[in-house]
Amino acid sequence: MLAELLAEPGVVEVCTLRSSFGFLALHGGSVEKVTDHIAITAAERAGASLYALIQGSESGRHVPASQMSPNDSSVLAAFLAHVDVVVSIHGFGVASLWQARQRAVESGDDRHLVFAKDLPYAPDRALLLGGSNRALAGDIAVHLREALSDYHPVDELSLIPRQLRGLHPRNPVNLPSMGGVQIECCPDVRGLGPGWWGKGTPEAPHPPETERLIDALTAVASKNSR
Repeated sequence: MLAELLAEPGVVEVCTLRSSFGFLALHGGSVEKVTDHIAITAAERAGASLYALIQGSESGRHVPASQMSPNDSSVLAAFLAHVDVVVSIHGFGVASLWQARQRAVESGDDRHLVFAKDLPYAPDRALLLGGSNRALAGDIAVHLREALSDYHPVDELSLIPRQLRGLHPRNPVNLPSMGGVQIECCPDVRGLGPGWWGKGTPEAPHPPETERLIDALTAVASKNSR
């Protein structure tokens, strides 16, 4: 499906090869907004490598990461061959997930329930750390708790919805030799929640928490880069 997506107008691959630590933004642009900004900025500050797939149209197409094969993109293949470990930045929308939950509750059919009914964290303030490199996920969680004390970094896989765990073996986040971490960012930390909506300026388009997230990821990448 990646080959089909790349053939569509307005879809751009951005890749810079620097250190062996890489950042991914597979749903950049209009699909999972601000994820490309987070990945690109953290990569630049840390001297890390970057692959971002950016869609310009507001009606962007969400292709699951597990269906984005490096066999369909020489650029993605070169990136994955260059890095040892990656952090893949994603975003989830709380409203749609809660709507799905409500439908499941009303119908009594929980097969498509995303968030469990009772959680020790608030999904609308969560950063979900999936992916195959659990040691790195734990390290990132420590940095995020220090940088974003009013958010909930979750690195316990059992507390992350299965759909958001990023464990599929064909997901690009798991293809480097050391695997990687998939971070699902809630809307608020990306400046898409009601607390920041309409408050951004050209000089400061993103809220302070977005910058603190980037700083934390930069610190992790810097100490793990070779």
